[in-house]
Amino acid sequence: MLVFNSEMHILTYVIVLLQSGMLLFYQLPYYLTRPQDKSRLWHLILLILLILYNVTRGLFPDPTYNLLLIAQNVIAYGSLFLMASYFPFFLYKVLELENLRFHALHIRQKSSMQPTNSYLTKLEVHVLYGTLVSWISMTIFPFFQVSQWIEVLVTNIGFMILNIMLISKTITNVRMLEQSLTKFKAEQLNRFRSNCWNCGLSERETQVAVLLCKGLRYQEISKTLFIAKKTIEGHTHNIFLKTGAKNRIELIQKLGLG
Repeated sequence: MLVFNSEMHILTYVIVLLQSGMLLFYQLPYYLTRPQDKSRLWHLILLILLILYNVTRGLFPDPTYNLLLIAQNVIAYGSLFLMASYFPFFLYKVLELENLRFHALHIRQKSSMQPTNSYLTKLEVHVLYGTLVSWISMTIFPFFQVSQWIEVLVTNIGFMILNIMLISKTITNVRMLEQSLTKFKAEQLNRFRSNCWNCGLSERETQVAVLLCKGLRYQEISKTLFIAKKTIEGHTHNIFLKTGAKNRIELIQKLGLG
């Protein structure tokens, strides 16, 4: 069943509407309120590329358009290439999967991924592998010219589940941050949040900063936040760089928790 007298299947249209709603009413407002949280930027780019891929694959090629078929194919396959190339970089940046560093930075389409960071649960690992099936199928289905609704369903379902997982992790992280701040007074909390904002700390860096101010060691922070120790060290470096603090005592003073 096609829509608007075009080649776009109604399932493609529904999925584009859902993704556009997620982009406009959740990801974009959140990013605009916290522009220092780069993970939201990476997520925005993923959604934009995914919407572009679905729209172009749904509309092109169509001989009724006043555009050369070869140009339509270039646009459609170009959006597919952009989406498929960006995805490893997205996983590497947002989920901090060090094993994807080479693939992400060199934009090579290889599917070998064994997450090493212990903060990923078994369910999340299965979700990632399911998303890889969608990622790989993006390049296989056009070759075999399967039906559009099958291509759209398989290539999008993994990404949709991944989006739900990331939203769930964001909610969990916010709750963990609030629990870490429960012992501080309201005035300290307001000053702390304001200082973190002014220093440009991301959501994850803010969580690490709280635990650093509490005196926890890297290994303890790693176990608390379920993040690799090496990642904690990287966040700590960024925190001291952004705040200008030279040690934990100065960090406590600059963030207003002293």
